[in-house]
Amino acid sequence: NKHVDGCLSKLDTTPPTVVVTGVRDHHRYVLGAGPRPGCRTTDDGAVATPATLTVTTSRAHHVGLFTATCAGAVDLAGNKQAGPVSASYTVVYGFGGYAAPGRGSTIPRASHRFVVRFRLTDAARHPIARTVAAALAARHAVRVRLAGPGIRARIAACGWDTARADFRCVITIPAGVRTGPSRRYTLTAAENVGTGFLIAPPVGKAVNPEVIHFR
Repeated sequence: NKHVDGCLSKLDTTPPTVVVTGVRDHHRYVLGAGPRPGCRTTDDGAVATPATLTVTTSRAHHVGLFTATCAGAVDLAGNKQAGPVSASYTVVYGFGGYAAPGRGSTIPRASHRFVVRFRLTDAARHPIARTVAAALAARHAVRVRLAGPGIRARIAACGWDTARADFRCVITIPAGVRTGPSRRYTLTAAENVGTGFLIAPPVGKAVNPEVIHFR
């Protein structure tokens, strides 16, 4: 029996409640995994105007930092929502797996350097467009990190190999690497889509980081 204004019930002075749906604040999504932001407006009485969704970003190609904002809700009594509500989230490229070296590979220390190859993908493991990948490499926005016992982490920027259509990163083997199957070293691929370097999240059965050894 609640009314907007009446002699038998008090005036509705409670503003509508608004929440952002479909995304989690500060969460990370792989391109194509489909964050679908929306707005949900509820009120003790009736909603006259539901909140409107606005999504903003400064990045291109559907990746980077996004902010979903819900604003403008009004209930039947004319109460406006207390203020806009927002959720910020990041969309990144997925990691399709290392083409080289393979997981658990043993690399000769005497070779002095080795090549790391991989692709970035969407959530369905489709490689990202070659033009986009080449642009990332040109901005030095893709890199790989070697870490393990006896060495300081070694980071190498990755270029784009047009012929093989993958990222190619050359790592110089540090002098302090230790040999043997019990010595575990990790390769970790990272990407920068405008939010600083983040570990590229593996898609499907891919792993990142992966373990290698030296002999």
